[in-house]
Amino acid sequence: MIRDMSTNRKRWVTVELRKSRAKRVIDVYVKMILSGKTDLNKLAEMYRPDSLKPIATLKRFLKQNEVKQMIDNKVDEALKLHGIDMDFTIKKRKKILDGALKKEDFTNANRVLDSFEDKLDMKPKDAKFTVTEEVDFTKYLPDRNKELKAVDEE
Repeated sequence: MIRDMSTNRKRWVTVELRKSRAKRVIDVYVKMILSGKTDLNKLAEMYRPDSLKPIATLKRFLKQNEVKQMIDNKVDEALKLHGIDMDFTIKKRKKILDGALKKEDFTNANRVLDSFEDKLDMKPKDAKFTVTEEVDFTKYLPDRNKELKAVDEE
């Protein structure tokens, strides 16, 4: 019986996520993300040093939806542990906006407003127009009827 490719991938990911090496790599990766310094080569050597191409194996692992979700959850947990959540972020941005407006620093105020617009999807979508043009080149071709008449007369 041949298994479906997606079934094999899901099975591989679920089996891999139960292993301590996967959990350890995800924890270290989250710490790297939060510190702002990610070193995928070190992470790959930690994850699968026995692999022929450990960096490729790590990247394939990190691209899986289940792994991405687990990483997002860990980052959210770490940020909540320090009191950083959506409400905190909005309040701080609002405070920065108010301070920039009081100082009449309109450049920074516009940056804060742009960040709000990005988060709320308020920016207009770029309209893309596709123009197709049809050109008839048959009028530029020699008239075949004249050529045929000339051949018939000969």
